[in-house]
Amino acid sequence: MDCRAARHRLLRVGVPATIEYGVDSSGSVLDSADQKFVFEAVQAFITTQNCLQLDMRDVDQLHPNLSDLMVSLNKVKKLPQDHISRVKVKEWLEKLNQKPASYRLTDEELRQMSFDLQTAYDHWHRMYN
Repeated sequence: MDCRAARHRLLRVGVPATIEYGVDSSGSVLDSADQKFVFEAVQAFITTQNCLQLDMRDVDQLHPNLSDLMVSLNKVKKLPQDHISRVKVKEWLEKLNQKPASYRLTDEELRQMSFDLQTAYDHWHRMYN
């Protein structure tokens, strides 16, 4: 049995397809459930960025927060699949999944991750203003 997509999600992305691809993005108006999900995503963005500012750089410290952020982003129906916030978070999840739990991000990696997440957050924020 050849399960390329499953192997990709398991070994590279590290999250199930329902989390990687999220939900249908056809909704255009935020209902009360979406409002809650937007709030959760903002909360997850801030928490993850705070971890980086506090110099938390081990994979096992960062991965749970980044995974929560991806889950939160994917719950928002209005967010397009190719939105930069979703793309950047997914890229970093893939990078962290390639490393052992004890791996410590270098100064350069930490700086790049901080920049990418800030960029993702800025685009996210613009979408709702």
